[in-house]
Amino acid sequence: MVSQQEEAVVAVADLPEFRREVAEFIESALPARLRGRPAALGAFDRYAVSGSDPETSAAIAEWRKLLRAKGWLTPAWPVEHGGAGLTSAQQFVLNDELIKHSAPRLFDMGTAMIGPTLIFHGTSEQKERFLPNILEGEDHWCELFSEPGAGSDLASLQCRALRDGDDYVVNGQKIWTSGAGEADLGLLLARTAPEAPKHRGISMFVLDMHAPGVTVRPLVNLTGVSGEFNEIFLEDVRVPAKDMIGEENRGWYYVMTTLDVERSAVSQVANIERTFQVIVELARSPQFAPLPLPVRLDLANRAIEVEVLRGLSRGVAAIQFRGQVPNHESAVLKLYHTELAVRLASTCMKLLGTCGMLYRGDEHAPLLGMGPYEYLYAASRTIQVGTSEVQRNIIATRGLGLPRG
Repeated sequence: MVSQQEEAVVAVADLPEFRREVAEFIESALPARLRGRPAALGAFDRYAVSGSDPETSAAIAEWRKLLRAKGWLTPAWPVEHGGAGLTSAQQFVLNDELIKHSAPRLFDMGTAMIGPTLIFHGTSEQKERFLPNILEGEDHWCELFSEPGAGSDLASLQCRALRDGDDYVVNGQKIWTSGAGEADLGLLLARTAPEAPKHRGISMFVLDMHAPGVTVRPLVNLTGVSGEFNEIFLEDVRVPAKDMIGEENRGWYYVMTTLDVERSAVSQVANIERTFQVIVELARSPQFAPLPLPVRLDLANRAIEVEVLRGLSRGVAAIQFRGQVPNHESAVLKLYHTELAVRLASTCMKLLGTCGMLYRGDEHAPLLGMGPYEYLYAASRTIQVGTSEVQRNIIATRGLGLPRG
């Protein structure tokens, strides 16, 4: 028998070969239309999947099929569900190489969060019905968790789902829902036992976003973009009972698994590293005068913090490698990487100077104008998937064993 520790040593020894395999695959298989894209597209990965013209959209669709055939579209999923069953270390290497080559990662809600939730907690029928369309990219998903009075304190949500024959009738409101305007399906949390303690009376459902009674209204965020965040109104929406995920009133415990996976964000470390590299390359560009001492010190501090982030991510990856779900460790990583994203965006703006006034779409804007956009957007990262204050509470109670306040 090979021990778990020995397996880990073997896996680490194989990483250089796996890195070569990934690099060679990207170099040989990446469609021509997606080659030579600006490095900023790899750093600011949210834009790397956007197809602004039919040829680019077709190339992205082709790239999706190629990644899926390798199992690298969903590298953490089990092989039987269309994934590659990669270790956390291999996933880190895969994301690292994709970002280095500015190759679209095709990260989305379905592949990253919804799929694993269904694999962990869904029925066989639900897996057969939903997972293939997630892999094909035919269904777009959103998470219907937060409410106007239940953001940081998610367990206080008031959206209700009451049983009526073979359906549940849902009434309530959700807010800050990313991508709801394009979503076909949503992962919904609703209260099914109003008299139960708040953590124990919540259930999880798959919601058809096109069902009667669902209204999506876009919100304009600080960047001036409408529709990245949305509010949703649910009025007498009928959800089939077969679309409940897991057991009734156990939704809170299922969503904690989803959020721990989302908070671990090991793949985001490579993203942060690439962003820092792009900023350093920009700092060395003859386009800018020699940097003043305060900006050079800022860059030096960011370099140190990126290394700290890498160390934290390795700790979370080691927990995942052992087949466990990181808890307070995910909170540490989420807190550190989102706060670092804010500081990194601020450093970028100091470097850009007056060029930081040039926004996305301006042909003269350095980094495609993504520097100022990220500066405005970065604050939302400290709120998404649990605020920095919530992460500190998790670290205090679950990590340090301190009493709740």
